Amino acid sequence: MFLAGALAARRAHADVGSNGSPIVNSLYRIDLTTGPVLATSRQTGLGGAYVALGDGAEGLAYNPAAAAIRSPLSTKDDDYDLTAGVTFPASIRNTDFDNNGRKGFVYDKFVFGTAAGLIQHHAWGVGATVDLQQYALGSVLRSGQARDGTLRLFRIGVVLAHAFFDEQLVVGAGVRAVSMNIVNDIFETPFISMAGVGVQAGAVFMPRSRSFRLGLSGRSAVSSDRSESDTVALEGRTFHIPQAVEQPWEVEFGFAWQMGARPLNLGWRHIRTVPKWLIDAERRVVTKQLESNSDVASRVLHARYRAQPRQRVLVAAALLVTGAVANAVGVEAFLAQTVDRSGQRTTVTPRLGIEAELIPNWLQVRGGSYVEPSRFLASGPRLHGTFGLDAKVLQWDVFGIFPEGTAFRAGGFIDGARGYFAWGVSAGLWR
Repeated sequence: MFLAGALAARRAHADVGSNGSPIVNSLYRIDLTTGPVLATSRQTGLGGAYVALGDGAEGLAYNPAAAAIRSPLSTKDDDYDLTAGVTFPASIRNTDFDNNGRKGFVYDKFVFGTAAGLIQHHAWGVGATVDLQQYALGSVLRSGQARDGTLRLFRIGVVLAHAFFDEQLVVGAGVRAVSMNIVNDIFETPFISMAGVGVQAGAVFMPRSRSFRLGLSGRSAVSSDRSESDTVALEGRTFHIPQAVEQPWEVEFGFAWQMGARPLNLGWRHIRTVPKWLIDAERRVVTKQLESNSDVASRVLHARYRAQPRQRVLVAAALLVTGAVANAVGVEAFLAQTVDRSGQRTTVTPRLGIEAELIPNWLQVRGGSYVEPSRFLASGPRLHGTFGLDAKVLQWDVFGIFPEGTAFRAGGFIDGARGYFAWGVSAGLWR
């Protein structure tokens, strides 16, 4: 039995050819695992150790429970958050992005983009994430007509979350999907289209007025359906379309611990918790005419938050386990139509980050590290070093759109490793 299994595995391994040889048929998959941290300034600066923090829309990519974690500045029943980012070729074109042992991309015309958003109602939250990898393929021939073609790889997640026990335990679950499309740039009609759906879930334990959090998340493998076509003609050569694109299963757990006078878990305070006498007292001292008692109560809660001690040091750690993908190659190998096997073994990624507010209420700095295991045979693990900062640059309510006292931040990050260097800038609300 063992011999038969070994022979079957060997035949499967030989289906699409040996490493470095041209792809000769469609008997393979694409491993959609991304090794480097492609995230916001704070997440990258912390080395990706974010599964136990889960703050805001940006936390949805790490933990589905993030959809129901309320910000201390959120004081009413309903709230929302949005985030987005884009990576252009100039920032990573000459790097070994995939950690496959080679610098540079086969295709220069590509864009990586990400977006996330959430809507919250009391203890409930719903969120969505979209990640896009887009490559310009050039002339694609189909049905006797040549058109400019574009490859689009989508990863989409939708989650529902709820906070229990006075917002001390937050649990979320939902679905995630992957799809691959090669489309006609003129009419946006697909030459090739395939998609698949899986599940995901997560939880964050964050006891009120304490300075630690625990986080856990898991995602099932997602494999697209097989395309109805095996090949297309690309730039005068046969282009073999894979059986499927696959996002492997993932399990991640971590913790966060904050030192200093300010607790990590301040808790969500609703405007209904502000007593009437305090609202009346606030009305007597404010100079700005406010519309309702709820506006005054929000002002009181925001002032309480801003009065919290700012000095703190946050330590976050996480461990990500990513499953194998049978008979797969990387995205770059697919574009080059050359076999470069990816995801043949389960990999483990440890992450660590430290954050401190060096100048209270003005400057936050963070540094981190993570070990990125290679998904390829020709390369090995590499150690990343990350750094980021945020500075408060402006206090403005934007003509009354934001609460009085709202401040904005600007910052950036770097991420460096063997054969890899990425940087970025950021902007948002100062917390």
